[in-house]
Amino acid sequence: MDSAIPVFVQGNRSDIDDLFSARGLQARFWFQGAPLPGAAPLRLVDRPGAALFAVERETGGVVSTIESHGIARYLGLQRGAYLLLCSMLGLTQWRALILNPLLQPEDFAHDTPDVCPFARHACIQDYALTLERGCICRPCFAFFHCLGVEPELLALRDVFAHLQVAA
Repeated sequence: MDSAIPVFVQGNRSDIDDLFSARGLQARFWFQGAPLPGAAPLRLVDRPGAALFAVERETGGVVSTIESHGIARYLGLQRGAYLLLCSMLGLTQWRALILNPLLQPEDFAHDTPDVCPFARHACIQDYALTLERGCICRPCFAFFHCLGVEPELLALRDVFAHLQVAA
C-alpha cells in the first residue's frame, strides 16, 4: 500500500480529539494537529448545511460536525469513528482533485443513488441512512478508481467493514 498521506486537522479541540481517537482504524491518512509541508488541510466545522463534507483544491476538505453526536449514536459508532468516515470521504475527493488538475469539485456531485455517501442529500441527517448501508455506489467506485485514488477507496472499504457499518 502507498505511504500514509499527512493531514493537518483544524477545528474545535474536542472534535479533533474525537477524530484522533479513531485515526488508528486506518493507515492511509496520518491525521495530525501540526502543519507539515504538503499535508492535506482538513477543517472540522460546526456550521449548518446540507453537505457532510466539501472539498476545494486549494483549501482542502471541510467536514461538518453538525448532528455528529446524534448520527454517530444512530449508527452505533463512537463519534470519532463517524468523524473519521466523514473525513476519509472528503479526503478521497480532495486527493482525486490533487491528482487530476482538470477535475472540479462539482464533477463529484450526483443525485442518485441516494445510498452512496458521495451523492447529494437534502439534509445532513440523510447521510445517516447512507452511512448505515456502508457502501459506495459502483459508478463512484469506478470513477474514483479511474482517478487514481484506489488506495483511499480500499481504506474506506476496510473502515466500513471494521466498523460493521456495511450491511
